[in-house]
Amino acid sequence: ELIKNTINKLNEYQDFQVSLKIHPVTSSINEYKQLIKENKLDVKLYQKESFQELIKEYDVIITYGASSIVHECVVLGKPMVLLQLIKDQLTEVSTYDENIISICKNLDNIFSDINNAQNKKINQKLKDQQIEIVIGKVDGKCSERAANEILAIIK
Repeated sequence: ELIKNTINKLNEYQDFQVSLKIHPVTSSINEYKQLIKENKLDVKLYQKESFQELIKEYDVIITYGASSIVHECVVLGKPMVLLQLIKDQLTEVSTYDENIISICKNLDNIFSDINNAQNKKINQKLKDQQIEIVIGKVDGKCSERAANEILAIIK
């Protein structure tokens, strides 16, 4: 329902080309094809294609829930809107700064959230801080820190 409603909302304006990239392994492409057909959605569907290749062709990425896509967009500096339309743990991604990601909590505001995402200027310092929060320090000592944590647990 979330996907259908979001696509329908985006299709209200002809200025948008909407594409849907579903999970390459856990999603059923036939179910999504059926959803698109039954609801007459104007959307291009992707599944096995590389996200890194697709991201180059789009101005803004819209996603929901915890996903590696969020991390990739931050690392690549791609404008992103994160849908948080319902209150549950899947949609609450508290580790991200709204200076980097636009949060959409109401589909009626999605167009302003898209504009906000496109207008964000993410400087390298802010980007580096987010990367460190999400994946840790990139200083060549990750294995050493992991080994020390394991040793501390087993002692």
